Amino acid sequence: MMKLISVITIVLVFSFIASGSVDAATTVFEENFESYAQTSNLSGQGGWSGDVIYIGNGGGLGTNVVSAQIRGNGESWSKNTFETSLSSTNVYTLTFDAFAYSNFSHDSGIFFGESGNYNSWSVGWYSNWGRGWYFDARGITDSDFNAEKNREYFAGGTGHPVNFSVVLDPVVGEVYGFADFGSGLFETTHYGITSSQFSTVDGVQILQDYRNNYGSGGGEFDNIRVTASPVAPEPISSILFVTGGTLLAGRRCLRKRK
Repeated sequence: MMKLISVITIVLVFSFIASGSVDAATTVFEENFESYAQTSNLSGQGGWSGDVIYIGNGGGLGTNVVSAQIRGNGESWSKNTFETSLSSTNVYTLTFDAFAYSNFSHDSGIFFGESGNYNSWSVGWYSNWGRGWYFDARGITDSDFNAEKNREYFAGGTGHPVNFSVVLDPVVGEVYGFADFGSGLFETTHYGITSSQFSTVDGVQILQDYRNNYGSGGGEFDNIRVTASPVAPEPISSILFVTGGTLLAGRRCLRKRK
C-alpha cells in the first residue's frame, strides 16, 4: 500500500512537470554583442543608448565583448530598455559574464536599469579597482550613495572570467545576488524593496568608469540575459498535500486492519 502511494505521487509530480504545469523561465532580454563591429560604439546600436562604450576583443572573455581596453572618457553609461514592462507577479533574474583586470578595472558593471535614466543604476554588480566586486542595491532601495548601507563587498573574482546573477523578486519584495568566482556559488544579503521601487526598473545598464588620469579602465562583459519566472499556484505542492493526506489515510487503514 505504502509503495503504491509513493509510486502514484512520483508519477503525478512528473506528469505535471511534463505537461508544463510548472512554469518555466522566459527570456525578456538577451545580448551577446556578436552583431557589432570591433571598436564600434555600442550606444546607438541594437537598442542601446547613452555614452560611448566600445566593443572589442576581450583579453579574458574572447571576441566581441564590452571592451575594457578601448577607453572612453570618464564615467560612461549605456542602457537598453525592455520591450515590455515588468510584471509584479514575475521573479526576474539578470545574468552575465565578466572579467575584471587586477588593479585596472575601475567601477564597471551591469545593472538593472532605472526608469527614465541611462546613467543611474537600480541594482547590480560592479568591479572595484580590479580588487573585488560590489553587489549594490543602493539605487533601487533609495539608500545614501555615500554610505555602505545596501551595498556588499566581495574580495577576489579578478584576473579570470566570473559569472554573476541579480534576482529581482517583487512578490516577496527583495533583491539579492549570486556569484561564482571559481570556487563555488555564493549568495549576497537580501535587501527589501517596495512595489514602487520595483516599478522603477525598465531595462539593463552598462557602466564603464574610465579614469585615464589614474591609468585605469573598464571591465569586460558578455552574455547578458534577463529571464522572467512566473509565480503561479504550486501544483506540485497541491499534489504532495493531497497525496500526503492519502498516505495518512492509508496508514490509518492499515492500523485498523492490524
